[in-house]
Amino acid sequence: MDKIKVYKTEDESTGLYSETQNDIYHSKTGALKEAEEKFVIPAKCIDINEIRLLDVCSGVGYNLKAYIKNNKSKKIYAVCLEKEMELSVLSVFIKDGIDDIGLKIKILESLIENGICIEYINNVLEQYLSEFGSDYFLDESVAFLRHLKNLGHII
Repeated sequence: MDKIKVYKTEDESTGLYSETQNDIYHSKTGALKEAEEKFVIPAKCIDINEIRLLDVCSGVGYNLKAYIKNNKSKKIYAVCLEKEMELSVLSVFIKDGIDDIGLKIKILESLIENGICIEYINNVLEQYLSEFGSDYFLDESVAFLRHLKNLGHII
């Protein structure tokens, strides 16, 4: 995995920066704004109630989450491909400007159903929270970690 740094974008969403590649993953003007302008608006499908999306190199899922946010009345089937599992885990907990906890729970359930163990999720979240602090992550992230530890899932 690339060495990733997080930063606030102008629209208050969280952007990612790869130190290894010396490249930003998201526009400084806004990760969410960029997803809406470059993915949601061009993908506008008039009079289609059901859509199938393939998001290759989905990262923390801004494109898909922005599309769902702007198309709540549509039935959406999505496949997201990402080789860096850390990013998929972060997609659940990162402050992204999309206040849909139900969507984040569905993403978390999908990760677990697809074989990502709770210990791995815990390790990724703990690492990023300790390195960058909670300013970039949902308040529920810390509660989630505490809950797992109280249940004894994490040793």
